[in-house]
Amino acid sequence: MRKRKFYYKLLIAYVLIVFVYTMIVASMFFYKNNEIVQLELKYRQDALLREARDKIDTQLNIASNLINQLKINSSVLEYAEKSERDYYVVTKVYNELRKNIDAFADFGFTIGVGKLNDGLIITPNSTMDKARFYAEIGLAQEHKQEIESALYKGNFAKSLFLHTYGDSGNRRITLIKKEPNLELVFYVSYYESYLLPQMPGSSEGFAIIKGDRLIAYNGSLGAKPFEQLIAGPGKPAVSGMTVRDVESKVFGDLKYAYIVEKNPINSQIRSLAKESLAVYLVLAAIGLLLAMLAANRTYRPIQRAVNQFKSYGEPIGRDELAFIQSTADGIYKLNENLQQTISRYKLPLRKKMIGDLLFGLLPLKKAAPELEAYNLTHLSGPVTVAIIEVAANSEPEKQVPNTYLFEMTNRVMGLIEQCLSQEQKCELLGLDHRRFVVLLTEEDSPALRQWLINVLRDIGSSLAIQLVAAIGGTASHIGEAERAYHEALKLMEYRFVMERRTLITADDIKQLRNSGYYYPLEMERDLIAAVISGNKEKALSVMHKLLEENLDTRSLSIEKRSQFILSIVSTLNRINQQLERQAYNTAAGEKWYPKLMLCPDVQQLKQAIYRLIDEMMDRIEDENGKIDQSIACHIVEYIHRHYDRDISLNDMAEQFNFSPSYISTLFKNHTGDNFRDYLNNVRVKKAKEIISGERGVKIQDLALRVGCNNANTFIRMFKRYEGISPGQYAQNLE
Repeated sequence: MRKRKFYYKLLIAYVLIVFVYTMIVASMFFYKNNEIVQLELKYRQDALLREARDKIDTQLNIASNLINQLKINSSVLEYAEKSERDYYVVTKVYNELRKNIDAFADFGFTIGVGKLNDGLIITPNSTMDKARFYAEIGLAQEHKQEIESALYKGNFAKSLFLHTYGDSGNRRITLIKKEPNLELVFYVSYYESYLLPQMPGSSEGFAIIKGDRLIAYNGSLGAKPFEQLIAGPGKPAVSGMTVRDVESKVFGDLKYAYIVEKNPINSQIRSLAKESLAVYLVLAAIGLLLAMLAANRTYRPIQRAVNQFKSYGEPIGRDELAFIQSTADGIYKLNENLQQTISRYKLPLRKKMIGDLLFGLLPLKKAAPELEAYNLTHLSGPVTVAIIEVAANSEPEKQVPNTYLFEMTNRVMGLIEQCLSQEQKCELLGLDHRRFVVLLTEEDSPALRQWLINVLRDIGSSLAIQLVAAIGGTASHIGEAERAYHEALKLMEYRFVMERRTLITADDIKQLRNSGYYYPLEMERDLIAAVISGNKEKALSVMHKLLEENLDTRSLSIEKRSQFILSIVSTLNRINQQLERQAYNTAAGEKWYPKLMLCPDVQQLKQAIYRLIDEMMDRIEDENGKIDQSIACHIVEYIHRHYDRDISLNDMAEQFNFSPSYISTLFKNHTGDNFRDYLNNVRVKKAKEIISGERGVKIQDLALRVGCNNANTFIRMFKRYEGISPGQYAQNLE
């Protein structure tokens, strides 16, 4: 071991603390200075942002006021009231706009007026169709689709801002306002350079943001910082930048943002460091002396501890503390390993011994010595055996994972053991992820039952779960523990019949068997779910349990058997109602009950019920196949009628009121192709017919006529199915 190695580490640490302290003092000075600079920058930036907001809001107000004036103009009102295009009225609106053309130019915007159901747009310069107007103001294809979708699907907001992508200086910002009462749409386009403030700096930018959309921006930073601002959970999303934003006073969902790179103050730091160098040197010398004194004083108890532990050896290559730590860890691990070895072998064997007693795997002759060996003599007798279960929810959508139930069961076992250990000796043994056994060293009695009920209710209430217990009776000696355990298991099978019971006993089951038939709600739900889903094996299994319990185990009176048969018939009718086969319900329901009641014995009644289940499931399978075939035919027919529209799988799902995944699977099974491939194949065939019948048709027009809004997409689709482009196909025909 190197001598005094830890001492030098301690000395270095104190020296570092001194230097860190001096740096903290300097940093505080820099921080305060930076605050002053940042406050000045913030004031200037806020002033710039407010000025820009007021300018833009003024422009938007002017445009809104002009639109309001146009709405009450007699010519515009006459144009709005005309259901069909009247070029005389259009000319009057055009003249009205021409009167204000100088005002539009002065305020830096142009205006267009159109109607919802008319493709004509009126501007102060000319009248044109929508496609030409959209191209003139430079709207991208995605914006065209967005406008049309918003106008005709009814989800159009009061205002919509769209940004034109083009060369710098020629880009426009378009405001669209729809007047539903007049069926008018106003388009106001601003030149970006006129509306947005100039950003002369090399590291700043300004943007208009509407909701989660970047409308327009300028400056040297580009769009990326503003996109980060929109995408991130607040301003910290834009790293290395100072962000300022303010809401518009005209439109509540419009916001103006100003971003600038943070201003470094490295020059001030260098100047301050030079002026303070002498002070730093003096402080460093004083701190070094203090560090040496502190290190010597701190090291003294360490040295004494090292001298005491030297009897265990002196490892090489370690400092003093590592030597002390390794020696102490060795002593601790030896003790811990010894304790773990003892508990590792004793606890599992103790639990195994209890399990062998309950499962009948331990001979009676060996039971007494084993109990004494594992300190379980209190289980010699009498012992009351109870099984406790963390009850499952009856609703399938509220099922929880087994891992959660396992953790909850372990937690309940701990609480049960804590409560029981205060009253008497007890032992617990886990069975599975939701059940465990409790062995109580007390005879079964009403007082014990009530006490156990109170404990289970208190724990269940605190954990927001339901606990159910079954008592299998008292074992007078250890040899009867297996019998009591199996009795408790049998009683637990009735937990669904007695849903509101916290504790199930043999007396409860005896009373239940004498009082009525067995048909729990959970088993009825399982039966309905199995039949509807086509799980024949599960349906027959549930029905077998019901028939065995009611017709074999219980001695039902004629009245109770009639009620049980009526419950079966009601369940079958409920299945038909869920499948919406109302025409079949009435006829079937009238025949099932008398047919089953006429069965002369139990075996024929069982066979008749099994046949009803088989027939119903076969009928469901046949009808589902016919329905699927009919739906698939309607989908194919719909595609051939509407191939020229922009239809998708989601549109088909909405049209036929099914999920997209169901429509996709059904279509694939019926046609052998997926929905998109089949639709594209139909479009290509129709395009070939048009090319053959109309020579010289343009590719753009051809694409639109077969439902493709993008000519390039149409060309790629055509080449995929035909191997050549539409133009080459037309040349080959010539």
